[in-house]
Amino acid sequence: MEGSREPPSGGFRVRARRENEERALAVGMVMGLGLNVASREGVVVHEGALLVRGPTTYLYVIEDGTARRRKVETGQRRKGRVEITDGVSEGDVVASRGIQSLRDGSKVKILNPANETTGRPSAGDVRTEGRRG
Repeated sequence: MEGSREPPSGGFRVRARRENEERALAVGMVMGLGLNVASREGVVVHEGALLVRGPTTYLYVIEDGTARRRKVETGQRRKGRVEITDGVSEGDVVASRGIQSLRDGSKVKILNPANETTGRPSAGDVRTEGRRG
């Protein structure tokens, strides 16, 4: 089986070989195809939250108003989002913007409102305390 994406529709044109001794399938026939894809659950962050230094990737996790740089392992990437397979846990508050001015141990203020479901800050903007902007 081989295939390629059709840009206008987002669909895929696929070519397949199949035994057809009874001649039930005619050349050029169109068919529907369903795929069972395994779902996954995990921690996902905006790609702008990642700090890459050589071969190592970090995130800034906010703990009690302090930015803590954590080494993380990444997994799949899709549409500006990155799966984190190791280094942070569900519920950790991660800085996703303003990371250029952060250092491990920086005191920070979270600028976005709390998540309506959990009441905790969600991943978002931070500002280093004592700095404007």
